[in-house]
Amino acid sequence: MELFDEARALLAEMKEHRQKIHRIAETGFELKDTMAHVSAALMEMGTEPIACGGGIFADIGTGERTVILRADCDALPIREESGLPFAAENGNAHACGHDLHCAMLLGAARLLMAREGELKHKIRLVFQPAEELLAGAKSMIENGVLDGNVCAAYGLHVIPALPLPCGTVMLPPTGAVAPYADFFRITVKGKGAHGAAPHTGRDALLCGANILLALQTPIAREVAPSSVACLTVGSITGGKAANAISNTAVLEGTLRAFDRDERDMLLCRTREIAEHIAIAFGCRAETERTSYCPALVNDAGLLNVAKEALDRTIPQGYVLDASETGASKSIGGSEDFAFFSERVPSLFFSISAGSSPHALHHPAVVFDEGCLPYGAAALAALGIKNNY
Repeated sequence: MELFDEARALLAEMKEHRQKIHRIAETGFELKDTMAHVSAALMEMGTEPIACGGGIFADIGTGERTVILRADCDALPIREESGLPFAAENGNAHACGHDLHCAMLLGAARLLMAREGELKHKIRLVFQPAEELLAGAKSMIENGVLDGNVCAAYGLHVIPALPLPCGTVMLPPTGAVAPYADFFRITVKGKGAHGAAPHTGRDALLCGANILLALQTPIAREVAPSSVACLTVGSITGGKAANAISNTAVLEGTLRAFDRDERDMLLCRTREIAEHIAIAFGCRAETERTSYCPALVNDAGLLNVAKEALDRTIPQGYVLDASETGASKSIGGSEDFAFFSERVPSLFFSISAGSSPHALHHPAVVFDEGCLPYGAAALAALGIKNNY
């Protein structure tokens, strides 16, 4: 428990990091002040931050093999309602807890720097932008964060509003635990007309409404009930005047699925349904995939490594596996740590962060900072463990 005791002694320092990052909440790739704070903290510890794809990384130790520890750093573009004395006042909010992730990884950095001479491999600390856009991990990978012999990657997420003691480490199931996410846009083109003479036009908005309804059919009738998939059209726009037939309508949405073949089939059916319904309404429809995120897959070998490392590091009763938490593969938000899991063996786990009545992404959610030592010690322990 030496690592945990040292992490607990760093609580005040990690709170300071967390509250600073929380107050200056920044979104997407625009993390200038956040990354400046992280860089300064890393340099003070004696390690060199390297800019990479909108984020930064820093290496501790040497060796042929590299283990990645990743924290996402971006906030959400929503106005904070937490009432905290260090609440952001710029219209953004760390309502997903990424500020705690940053503070935990900075705490882990402190623990690892104290052991740098003992390390037999390299540990790469990754501070990532734009997770909420499902774009930051991809950007950092494209800019070289996985260069070298990367043998493992670890990430975590804090979860509030759970009936578990603060700091409980929840190990995940193996296999796909977060779905593919595909964002799409359907543009329907018709012919404008006067609202009193609809027969002279081709109503793109009416066509779009029928496409919206029909898009639910493949999941209801072409996906097995035992599978999990979800298609959401979150935006439909068209027309500007109440007395005019719209010549254009635009639908935007997301498709989520765990199975790659089902995902590919549903993407194909989305395009076919849009095109053929448009033809039936005398319109044309164009479908494009605007962005995507792969499924997040947890590696069975790394799970065994994590169990051994964390049982020796985290206080007894504060490490639970999937069977003890009731976790199972279920539809939920996607996570762009999946871009790491697509390329190297990876493990993504969770830590309970208090009993706030509000869930992730709620503007009034409050996280318990008491979880910080658990996350820092867990990350450091996983970084040190090198028998995978």
